[in-house]
Amino acid sequence: MLAGALGLVASLQAAEVAPLLAEVEHLLPQVEALRELPFAHAVPVFLEDPDQVRAHVIADAAEPEALRQLEALRLSLAAFHQLDRRTDLGAVVADVLTDQLGGYYDPEEIRLVLVRRGDTFAEDAIGEGSEEAMVAAHELVHALQDQHFDLWTLHHRDFRSSDAEAATVALVEGDATYAMLRLTLGDRVIGLDGLDEATFHEAFVRGQLEGPYEDPVARLPKPVRDGLFAPYVVGTAFVRRLERLGGWAAVDGAFARPPLSTEHILHPERWLAGDDPPLYPVLPDVSRRLGPGVTLEVDDVVGELGIRSLLATRGLGEASAARFPAADGWGGDRYQVYRDGLGRTQVVWRTLWDTEADAAEFAEAVGALALPPGRARPPRRARARQRTGTWTVDHAGREVVVLVDVPAILASTVLAAVRGRPAVALVDLDQVSSPRPEPRKVVAPSAIDAAP
Repeated sequence: MLAGALGLVASLQAAEVAPLLAEVEHLLPQVEALRELPFAHAVPVFLEDPDQVRAHVIADAAEPEALRQLEALRLSLAAFHQLDRRTDLGAVVADVLTDQLGGYYDPEEIRLVLVRRGDTFAEDAIGEGSEEAMVAAHELVHALQDQHFDLWTLHHRDFRSSDAEAATVALVEGDATYAMLRLTLGDRVIGLDGLDEATFHEAFVRGQLEGPYEDPVARLPKPVRDGLFAPYVVGTAFVRRLERLGGWAAVDGAFARPPLSTEHILHPERWLAGDDPPLYPVLPDVSRRLGPGVTLEVDDVVGELGIRSLLATRGLGEASAARFPAADGWGGDRYQVYRDGLGRTQVVWRTLWDTEADAAEFAEAVGALALPPGRARPPRRARARQRTGTWTVDHAGREVVVLVDVPAILASTVLAAVRGRPAVALVDLDQVSSPRPEPRKVVAPSAIDAAP
């Protein structure tokens, strides 16, 4: 990886490299001053072409853990009827990342990489508020995060909850995005104060879909697109709220005690109050109850942000909490995907809610997911059938259990096995993740510094 970057930079003319280096050096003290954190050491900077970025994306995706996570995501989306089972999700995501990345910070090799697209880094393309300056500022904040909060270890936790992982990503990306906007837009960032989350989200996604790389983004299934872009949107709102209340020290404190769910990100006041911990419901392995040859394949958490995305696929909500009453009031959830020898899937999903009214609202909304287009409400017993299978929604008190493609003859047996089980209150990240210590690679001197 380093050899390719060094080879590329060595071939560049000094006149082409100098503006980029000058821009990064110009931004360094500004990033320090804004973020109120000093750089402990220099940040190596490299240039890469899109082909090199794609090669790195593909190589990273081929790692065993990445393959496992991608297959779990693909299987989960297909099991919830959100993805065509034939979709090559890895290829689509690789296309998007290749076309969308303007740069990235690599915590493994402790280096900042900026992507060279044609004349992107020609001298007349660099300037205050330019897209290139925004990318560089964003990635420099990630470098600061790594030096002060050990981004490497945070990224390499073994998460057992995708929702907790999404909350961590939202904190990291929200910090970098908010600081980038403050730094490069200056006083113009005040205009963001008038944007609610829905408007900000719509503007962000519209900008992605209407940009020069429209096709790859448009090809992403909505839940995947939300998973990629939403952390930047809701994370920025979360960090902005913290910075307003307690300055950048409050944001630093979030890295010391990370939010444990996307509910914390979406509702910072609940996280700050500390009296609404997410619940991690106990779910037994019911594979034997589902039939011979059935195995448990995925055990994970959807979370409030994931529920928003799920409901939005049927037009049951928009981007803001005000338009997502059925997702608000989330207390905790956990789902399992089972698969038989023919590749057919079944889902057992247990959700807990803050109040009985919240649970009833969610039960009605999720029941509508199974209805044919044009049907407004689920039947009274919240069991609906469509050509792709059966959804059973069982509501009792503050608990809602959802079964997807579990045969009706087995539903009562499965429900009896999972209903009313205890749940664990999450108060620490170690409860749903554990560090996976891996050594960092030795970093070469900055390729930019070594350029003519």
